Amino acid sequence: MHRLKGALPDAAQADFAVLEQRLRENLRRERLYGSTETTRADRAAVVDGLNQLARAQIGVTFNDLCLGDPPPPPPPPPPPPPVTLAERIQHKDAELAQHQRNLLILSTQRAAYGNQPPLDLVNQITFAEGEIERLQMELDDLHAQLPAAPPQADP
Repeated sequence: MHRLKGALPDAAQADFAVLEQRLRENLRRERLYGSTETTRADRAAVVDGLNQLARAQIGVTFNDLCLGDPPPPPPPPPPPPPVTLAERIQHKDAELAQHQRNLLILSTQRAAYGNQPPLDLVNQITFAEGEIERLQMELDDLHAQLPAAPPQADP
């Protein structure tokens, strides 16, 4: 209410005072007697009048003034630190080792079934073999990116 009152020109202050008084009286009745359909309808009419007055006089609605300025958006999170080539190789080596351990366990389980291993076990083995092959190719590519070691001088 204070923001609208301060923004209105003097010529609109009388209309504002009437609407302000009606709104205050409506809110007082609601506190004393509870919310009824009539008090809600009267309040909606008063707020509509405030919206029309504000829009006509200052180009913004009373509701928008009540909401205030929206808070600024939060800053974006900082970018993750760059990953070095050595860290990428270390991560891929650990991932490869895990898949190799999984394949060893799965192969042991398959041997226990003899010639009739369950299909899901066969699928898991096929997946592990594919992951091992993929990781080995990725590691080969990463190792190729390493700078060549300088030749060592003979003493």
